[in-house]
Amino acid sequence: MTYTSSASKSKYAGNGVATQFPTGFKFLKSSQVKVLLVTVSGPVPLIENTDYTVAGAGAVSGTVTYPKAGSARQVLAAGETLTIYLAPQIAQETKISNTSTLWLEEVEVALDLLTMICLSLQEETGRSVKVAIQDTTDPAALIAQLRTDAANATTSASTAATKANEASASAAAAAAAAASVPSAGTVLLKASNLSDLADVAAARTSLGLKSAALLESTVLAQLAVVGAYTRQQYAVPVVLTAQNGAIALDADLHQDIDISATGAITLGAPANAVRGKTIFMTLYAASALAITWNAAFKPNADNALDATFAAGKRIFLNFRCVDGANWLLMGRTKEA
Repeated sequence: MTYTSSASKSKYAGNGVATQFPTGFKFLKSSQVKVLLVTVSGPVPLIENTDYTVAGAGAVSGTVTYPKAGSARQVLAAGETLTIYLAPQIAQETKISNTSTLWLEEVEVALDLLTMICLSLQEETGRSVKVAIQDTTDPAALIAQLRTDAANATTSASTAATKANEASASAAAAAAAAASVPSAGTVLLKASNLSDLADVAAARTSLGLKSAALLESTVLAQLAVVGAYTRQQYAVPVVLTAQNGAIALDADLHQDIDISATGAITLGAPANAVRGKTIFMTLYAASALAITWNAAFKPNADNALDATFAAGKRIFLNFRCVDGANWLLMGRTKEA
């Protein structure tokens, strides 16, 4: 008989009940039928006679039973799908001898197999990326570029949505601010209208200038000192006395630190490390106590990190953060 079906694949959605699934296409032997399970974790190729069984070879349509009785697989659940597809081996399995009887049924079977192979190839190529016959584009490279472009488009869309939300919030804030501005002709309240204030002191208070106008704070008073903010500035040393054990350092707080120890100390990696920051360190102890350095502190080619205090002498060390984590010894000297 002729092979009239053009189907080569069937797909079923799980419902937690069904276990019988028609193939929807003709096949000559069960090994020509393959089954793919798709779960939330991804696709899983199934194994015949382990996960499923096939019946109906040679008929217009057969049946796949999934799961096979006694297998570890579960009934196809909601959210899962089963794809049944035709996958015949590409081989010429019919041998015709010139000295024997030619059985037309054998010829028909061979032609059916060829048709199945063609249908299987048609299904596969139908899912492929194709370029024009004269095009030199590599399909694999085209797919990679399309995926990259899609990912970039998704990122751009997300960024655009964020910017739109920010713009909307800014517009709302601007509208609220505009609404709070008195319109032309509106009479200000006495407390906000300088012309209605009783004296100069009240005017300064209303404008928020009282402290600045009277130089009431130390910082504001320095504004009146010539050169107060143009002369060379320096960090005030942080003095730590009677230290013993672990010492936590902070690159923001300890730009200049003076440490006096009464016992062995361990210097930790400075917090808030940023490339370019410096720490000037003075170490003193009356005896040769041990010094342990965190691995973030690095010696230079000319100087090692001191393992002990110089008894009764101060050691001066200058470190610079070179990469946001490590501190290189830039200079070292000791009292005579």
